[in-house]
Amino acid sequence: MITSGIPQYPISGTDGFVVALDHLARSADGRGLDALSEIQVSGQPDAGRLRWLAAELPKRLPLLHATLCKNGVFGLPYWECSGEAAAIPIEFHRVRGVEGIEDSVIESISALRSKRMQGHVRSSLGPPHVRLDVVRTSDQTWSILMNWSHLLLDGTGVELLFKHMNEVWEDPQAVSPQQPVVKNDKPWWKLFQESESCGRHLMNLGVEPFVSVSKGKVVSGRRCCRWETFSKEETARIKLTLSKIGGDMMRTFFYAGLAARCHQAVFQSRGNSDLSYAVTMPVQQRPKDSAGRTAIFQNHMSMFFFILKDADLCALGAASKVLMKQHMEHLKLKRHLSFNSLQMLTRRMPGKTMLDMVRFAQRGEIASCYHAYTGSFGEGMTTFCGGEIVNAIHLPTVNAPPGSGLFVSECQDQLTVTVSYLDTCLSEFETELMRERWRSDLLGE
Repeated sequence: MITSGIPQYPISGTDGFVVALDHLARSADGRGLDALSEIQVSGQPDAGRLRWLAAELPKRLPLLHATLCKNGVFGLPYWECSGEAAAIPIEFHRVRGVEGIEDSVIESISALRSKRMQGHVRSSLGPPHVRLDVVRTSDQTWSILMNWSHLLLDGTGVELLFKHMNEVWEDPQAVSPQQPVVKNDKPWWKLFQESESCGRHLMNLGVEPFVSVSKGKVVSGRRCCRWETFSKEETARIKLTLSKIGGDMMRTFFYAGLAARCHQAVFQSRGNSDLSYAVTMPVQQRPKDSAGRTAIFQNHMSMFFFILKDADLCALGAASKVLMKQHMEHLKLKRHLSFNSLQMLTRRMPGKTMLDMVRFAQRGEIASCYHAYTGSFGEGMTTFCGGEIVNAIHLPTVNAPPGSGLFVSECQDQLTVTVSYLDTCLSEFETELMRERWRSDLLGE
């Protein structure tokens, strides 16, 4: 959509909910809902070409320099692009001990990850939405870290952005995808009718109280991630465990059940039993442009909400089957489509108002934990900007409530499990309990 020559894009329905979560995060400590993703690459980075790429992408992808705007309290928020197309901020580093003179010296990439994960205090909802750090970790390896705003990107979108960066690197004449305009031709009363099924389901979540590690409180804290990448041999063993439960058709339920059981281990250590757990599961629904290329930006997903009892979590296989049964009920009642309508209906609503309604219905909570399984990284990407990909990981940040989330991804036949949390909600001892649980469930240890 273009008004007075300035490109404008209405937010998606999912954007509306993410804006509300971003508001919740900023209300706690002034920092928005950002995330960090990393690709580990063989060889050495070409600094000159990476700087060129950081300057070239905003010229091709206007939403990289857009600002989220709104006319009136209940006006439809929209992304308004500027004509500046400033380069993506990019910094170059080397770990102490790696030879070089131009890069800044850092003690470890781990320390840089931790620093970047804390995000930036944001007074406006404008660019930069993406920041890059290039780190030479040895004479034969380097990593690229991308800080990205959840206001504009989700886990799938950031992988698509990485993939397009590699396409432009390999072919500067590569055509960039155009951002489809989110349309809504349905009147509000029709959306209200269609959202009834999902709305009733969400209200029912509050009937059976569930808990999160933040205990339903809006709190701030240091953003932390703990992750484990399994070897190819271990990943093969995990897939064997999955095959015994049901194979590929059970994969998403397998990892959602794992997220719930890891959190159960924490609550059991706190002396809490006979609890209910509300687990969210995103469903990607990305649009394509007129040439059939998948949209990179904005958040495009539906959401399923699952309720598990302590008894359902006696074993990972049992939890997976309960989740699949509930999933079939969701599909039968078309709750994913109903949730889409609910998102489109509420996207004009101020973030605080939206979350106040959700938390009132659910006794202060949003979910017991966040969860997502992002599948194989970058739709099978094997190279990035001149080198072979060694591994790739997502390090999401979370708001409180719920204060924690467990995420699963794959790259190069290696599985990575990540727990993201605020240190005011989980202790190091409790994250170790989670690690013991996921190793026990996945490897039988």
